Amino acid sequence: MGKTKRSIAGILCIVVLTMMFQICPSYAATATYSISKMKLNMTVGDTSTLSVSGTKEKISWRSSKKSVATVDKNGKVTAKNAGSAVITATVAGEKLTCNVTVENKMIRVLLKTTNFSGIYHSSVVVTSTNKFTIKNGKTTKKYAAGKKVSISSSYALLKSGNAITIAAENNGKISITSIKRSQGTPSYRGELTIKNVSGKGLTVVNKLPIEQYLYSVVSSEVSSYYATEAIKAQAVTARSYAYARLNSATYKSLGADVDDSTSYQVYNNIAENATIKEAVDATKNIVIKDGSKIIATFFFSTSFGQTAEPSEVWGGSAEDKYYNSVQQLKSGKAKNLSTNAQFKTFLKNVSLKTFDSNADWYRWNTQISRVVLQKQINNKLASCYRSYSSAVTTLQPDGTYRSKSISSIGTLKNVTVVKRTQSGMVNTIKITGSKAIIQVSNASAIRMLLAPSSSNLIKKNGSKVYGLSMLPSAFFYTEKSTTKGVTYINIYGGGYGHGVGMSQNGANQMGKEGYTYSQILKHYFKNIKVVHVAL
Repeated sequence: MGKTKRSIAGILCIVVLTMMFQICPSYAATATYSISKMKLNMTVGDTSTLSVSGTKEKISWRSSKKSVATVDKNGKVTAKNAGSAVITATVAGEKLTCNVTVENKMIRVLLKTTNFSGIYHSSVVVTSTNKFTIKNGKTTKKYAAGKKVSISSSYALLKSGNAITIAAENNGKISITSIKRSQGTPSYRGELTIKNVSGKGLTVVNKLPIEQYLYSVVSSEVSSYYATEAIKAQAVTARSYAYARLNSATYKSLGADVDDSTSYQVYNNIAENATIKEAVDATKNIVIKDGSKIIATFFFSTSFGQTAEPSEVWGGSAEDKYYNSVQQLKSGKAKNLSTNAQFKTFLKNVSLKTFDSNADWYRWNTQISRVVLQKQINNKLASCYRSYSSAVTTLQPDGTYRSKSISSIGTLKNVTVVKRTQSGMVNTIKITGSKAIIQVSNASAIRMLLAPSSSNLIKKNGSKVYGLSMLPSAFFYTEKSTTKGVTYINIYGGGYGHGVGMSQNGANQMGKEGYTYSQILKHYFKNIKVVHVAL
């Protein structure tokens, strides 16, 4: 009898469980459904796809905080901003979750020595207004606020390993007193990594979030007195450039993406300020894209009234499709500037109004005596050839030009412009000497050879600048003159910088005239979208 009761009870239990599973299938599903990841650590702009195993049923996805991370119907998670969010997958009434943590994208900046003259430091002196630590693996040294620490290859923690990391407490900044910048002693957010490179010296890399990096890039590139929308436009171009340069090959072996000089973007030469910080924050994570690709956008100081395409300055470039090589006229029709006569007419026409017309560098001129320029050219020929050998050619007896190193052109007779690009930029100059005739076909080489390094250059506002190492731009024409028996080469030009992309002074004027930062960017760049980095 007891066995019969137990059998009946067992049968009833099975029947009840079967009914429960039929009435509520999710009871059975609980043991079989699983989400592919329960935790996700991401950086802004990253994507990751989640999945649920053990079911063919429809899955509903939801994010607890869309401002941090979004999820689409296929489980694709997109990191939007720093913070935390919970992604929930619902299957047949069951909820499965993944905790998502999003951090800001980081950038690693190689810090050059004083005057940006090199990348290797003989020693580095650091301090902070906060307490700070220096680490090498598991070993940590703590220092009081205000303490100066001199680091060389013999520094204890560096001697026992090849790298140390320095960070201030409570998000403080680390100052490097052994480096001098325009602001004086620079201070850095984030952390510093110092490496000892045998036989060369110390390298210093500053790792910090891109958004914080921009505080000190934008302040070093434009004035806080610029129109707000122009500063925002600068922030977006600088951010786009930074993203596009992440993991670049140049400094990969040194653990850096970029350096802090004009070779990339000037960083922390001028201290950050509240106005710049507000503009950067107002455009947080906004970049310039073509489809899903972030574009490495270029900018420069001042246009002479026309911008150039990358291929005109640096040779063949796939980036040309993003750049408007157009005259910046406020009204009237654009003119062809590819001939000397057309360019000269445009440059001398004071009635033409462009977005850069009020800038000091909009027009400039310099007068260099033939004797001074002759000496300068002869002194720079060898180094110019080493750097730009294919662009420096010498006239041969058969009438052709060939790349050939020469020590002197002899007595300088004249400098003339042989060829211009469609934007009016000088592409090739001919330097005629008593011993040789050469042609130079590189904008940087041309600007270096003809630099007023021992002469004054007069800007549009009448102010004078002495001793420039390069011409302000490659947009110029030349004339020879003689005064009181002295022969001069006169150079008349306009603009400052390479001329590719956004003119900072032009953008400032556009901002003053009511253009938004998005409108400014779409004026200088074409076929682009101004969007969040995650889109």
